[in-house]
Amino acid sequence: MPAKKTTKKKVALKPGKKPGAPKTGGRKAGTPNKVTAQVKEAILKAFDKVGGTDYLVMVARTDPRTFCTLLGRILPAELSAEISGDMNTAVTFVMKYHDSTD
Repeated sequence: MPAKKTTKKKVALKPGKKPGAPKTGGRKAGTPNKVTAQVKEAILKAFDKVGGTDYLVMVARTDPRTFCTLLGRILPAELSAEISGDMNTAVTFVMKYHDSTD
């Protein structure tokens, strides 16, 4: 009689912890990595060297497209509002620019 073939069943191990297990080790949530922090610090130093707020005012006047792109990156993407009353009411958002040189 021929020998009986046996097959080994492979069991996939699930990496990581079980759901709901407490976090151990690693960085705390929200802590930026070192490279990101260093890049932000370098950008802020360069910003101070070119004039800070005065530089942004100059960019806003000479290159509004670039300035608006910057605004789009730092302003919240969504606005939340609670409206009550007549739903046929028009809502207008106005962005005011205050020029301190006037």
